[in-house]
Amino acid sequence: IDSNFDEYDGTGWDGGATVLYGDTPASDSDWSCRPNAPPIAAKVLETSKTPGPVNRERAKEMAMSDYYMINKQVLVVKKDNAADYADPEKIKSVKIAVESGSAGEDAALAVTDEKNVVSAELQLDALLEVLASTADAAIIDGVMAAYLTNKADSDFNKLVIVEGALDVEDEYYSIAFRKGSDLAVSVNDIIKGMKADGTVKKIADKYGLADVLVG
Repeated sequence: IDSNFDEYDGTGWDGGATVLYGDTPASDSDWSCRPNAPPIAAKVLETSKTPGPVNRERAKEMAMSDYYMINKQVLVVKKDNAADYADPEKIKSVKIAVESGSAGEDAALAVTDEKNVVSAELQLDALLEVLASTADAAIIDGVMAAYLTNKADSDFNKLVIVEGALDVEDEYYSIAFRKGSDLAVSVNDIIKGMKADGTVKKIADKYGLADVLVG
């Protein structure tokens, strides 16, 4: 393990996989195990290559690193339609795209009927559903949404977060490890060192994520 956390992606550490997997980029990982991470729990993998928000199920099945970033589920729509969502009742009748099995899906089911929920494989796919007008809105991680909708060279900047549209609690990003693994302790030490020497703040500033860092 080294301390080569070098970039963020929309979910947190883009360089996080470098610490655990050499040159394997986090964005190429297959987190089909996201809700319960069975490969990790079954000891096939030592750790997930992609960080994600902690929930009770994951915490029971896996060892977790310290929290490093705050997240919240947010509603994302086309900028041209954003004014329509000033009415909080609007969300109850529109098609909402979500990543299947995600916290976003839970948030969608809390505000609308299951028939209005469009399941997608990934959060990016949920946003693509909105761009393609096959869904009216998407509910995804706020950290990822803020990063993508502010990218000037991306079609995602045609989308916008509807602030305050969802009544949801804060979530926290962590890195998951096989239950009983001692890697969580090592990674925590690395992250603490990077916070102390200013590396984490420098990376967060670069990607506009300083406001959601923990500690």
